[in-house]
Amino acid sequence: MKLKKPIFTIVCIVCVVSLMYSPVYSQEDTQDSAEEKTVEYIDTHVHLDAEYPADAEKVDPAKKGKRAKKKKDEKHRPLNKGVKEYDTAAQNLIVLMDEMGVRKAVIMPPPQVPKQSMRRDYKELQKVVEKYPDRFVLSAGGYTLNPLIQASDPDEVSKSLKYRFQQAAEKVIHEGAKGFGEMSALHLSFNPQHPFSETAPDHPLFLVLSDTAAKYDVPIDLHMEAVQYDIPIPEEFKERSPNNPLKLKENISAFERLLVHNRGANIIWQHAGWDNTGHKSPDLLRKLLNKHTNLYLGLHVEEGEPMPNSITDKSGNIKKEWLALFRDFPDNFVIGSAEFVGIDGKTKPKPASFERTWSILEQLPPEVSEKIGKTNAQRLFHIR
Repeated sequence: MKLKKPIFTIVCIVCVVSLMYSPVYSQEDTQDSAEEKTVEYIDTHVHLDAEYPADAEKVDPAKKGKRAKKKKDEKHRPLNKGVKEYDTAAQNLIVLMDEMGVRKAVIMPPPQVPKQSMRRDYKELQKVVEKYPDRFVLSAGGYTLNPLIQASDPDEVSKSLKYRFQQAAEKVIHEGAKGFGEMSALHLSFNPQHPFSETAPDHPLFLVLSDTAAKYDVPIDLHMEAVQYDIPIPEEFKERSPNNPLKLKENISAFERLLVHNRGANIIWQHAGWDNTGHKSPDLLRKLLNKHTNLYLGLHVEEGEPMPNSITDKSGNIKKEWLALFRDFPDNFVIGSAEFVGIDGKTKPKPASFERTWSILEQLPPEVSEKIGKTNAQRLFHIR
């Protein structure tokens, strides 16, 4: 059937207009699009939760870590060394990284104390880094160095102990670590099976670690709840665990002495935005950043109700006081999501923080986002 002339003319005009305004994709456009999707960011603080008892029951993620009671006939079964699946956990982390555009992650053992039963061996993490060198960087010392600090009375540290500690710290670096972590000065106990640990941030062995970090130009990754003045333990943690003391001692002045001790040592104070005492406020951080150029802050946003001094509000928007801090000190922040990446059905689920933490970059100006998400970490850990 032939189209009538007026209709034919209209069709032709529509076709021409469509061609005029249709996007034309050149080879350069395609390359630019591909570059935009290239993963670039660096997470400075992640854990692999890869160890579990060989006879553990299958864990239901919906139970959020609750364990079923053991049967009576299992009561006296002998303990076993457990199972390690670090490669599986690493692959799970890579999936998360790819989803959020993260090119590399600094993996490390959590801070351990003397006689702690479940220890993460950084040798296993070392194997992961060797297998996936383009995706992971090793920070270590939480398993080997932190227990030495926690076990030592700061008033009785001898020259020989300082020397042995320095040798142990240098060994960590010689074996491939690009930082010391995760270290702790004040770590609250979250349940009866979880230990409490506290020592002065200017402990003599922390000062030795600072000198060693400056010597090798590697950062110290530090976990420390902020206590600006002596306070009773927060009621929540009094109820959570009998391991917590009734009072917490002021620790900011000692922390500043650590920062001043060796200006060549860069210290990443992790978990900014995840505050269990109510003292780690943007005002405190601003005062410290104004005084200490070797202080860096790792940002951490956990799922659930916002904590005291959280970075985002209930709607997920960055609070104005935090946004002002990021704009004023863009060179002193990094992302430290603090996610424990485990194995579905085998390890207990932990509070999620990876996606929520990385999502805050979307709300920042591009130049600030790039520094916090990438270039600051590149500089600290010498990542190309």
